Amino acid sequence: MKPYFWPVLSLVFLAGSFACSPKGDSPVQTAIENKIREQLGDPSAKLSFNTIEKIDSSTFGQEFARRRATLELRLSKNEELMQKYLGTRQSAKASEKSALIKKDKEHIAALAELEKELCDTLPRTAFYEYKFSGTARKSDGTKVLIEDMHAAVTPDFEVLAMTWEGNSILKYTGKVIPGYTELFNE
Repeated sequence: MKPYFWPVLSLVFLAGSFACSPKGDSPVQTAIENKIREQLGDPSAKLSFNTIEKIDSSTFGQEFARRRATLELRLSKNEELMQKYLGTRQSAKASEKSALIKKDKEHIAALAELEKELCDTLPRTAFYEYKFSGTARKSDGTKVLIEDMHAAVTPDFEVLAMTWEGNSILKYTGKVIPGYTELFNE
């Protein structure tokens, strides 16, 4: 046998033993479990996952673009409604829309400024989207079935949002952008 055979065989055996060893909870799973317990209002709830898989990710740049598009759509709708109200001589409603238009423009400008400040972070991953199924057993014995739930989890394992509707998870992810929450909670 060649002299390099035994060290290579030892490494293969060692790697195989690690691959077959039982795995503990991942930090993502632990974060999701803690969020579910929080939402159930039961810190002692026992959770069991049938599946948990990463299905998507989003960068800060993508999140800024998504937020900007949402604000611009809202601005456009408010401008259309204001014109409609002016055309039908509903000045009170037109005035309300005018105030909202002003606020939308301020938010778009502030978001652009925030994006400039954070330009170095734009290519970095903001969050991962996971899809999971399982069960939770509350401390009172109640069993809760969890099917096809989605969670947005940051790289440092903060759960931003959880929902049963995968396409709606993006409604809640703006807060991953530093300063975004403060911008909209004036």
